[in-house]
Amino acid sequence: MSVLARAIALTVAVSMMTAGRSGISLAQGAIQVTQRTEYYSIVLQIGPMEEMLTPEEAAAATDGEVMLSTPGSSEADQGMAGMDMSGMAGMSMASAAPPGTTALDGASVHHIEAHVYDLATGAPEADVMPFIAMTDQATGITTQLAPVMAMYGVAEGLDDLHYGNNALLPPSIYTFVIIVDNDLAVFPDVVVH
Repeated sequence: MSVLARAIALTVAVSMMTAGRSGISLAQGAIQVTQRTEYYSIVLQIGPMEEMLTPEEAAAATDGEVMLSTPGSSEADQGMAGMDMSGMAGMSMASAAPPGTTALDGASVHHIEAHVYDLATGAPEADVMPFIAMTDQATGITTQLAPVMAMYGVAEGLDDLHYGNNALLPPSIYTFVIIVDNDLAVFPDVVVH
């Protein structure tokens, strides 16, 4: 079984085990949760939709997320090259929300970020491309965030290097899975309003 298939199976299993428990809630529109893996400290952040900017647009901006090129990201869709996708029927992709969208079909747009730090040094990892998926605990539907982009906040600068995108998320309790290389971080009971 591929790493991706194991991650999705684990996400669904954790979702089933934690169903009905109170979760980590978006307070004041934002959430932050940290998990440690063998090699990384991975911080999941979910907040309100962010404006996505090119480096050129960011020069005059005071707010928003600056999108960066990531080595190998064009050839490996979210770091999934070579992964066995068999058995993944029923998994959908959460594509980036269209610019200017704040809600669609009753679902709010949120900015999903994965900050990835080297566990030994604490330095942000610039040469990775995380896989990010979320399972709605109420429906059991697993969705992959795509595309995942490398970016940083205009106000924070490059010290805020992270990976993610805007996505439509219906209000529910989710289990998030983030895979970096072969390291897996699971974030159960994330309440999205």
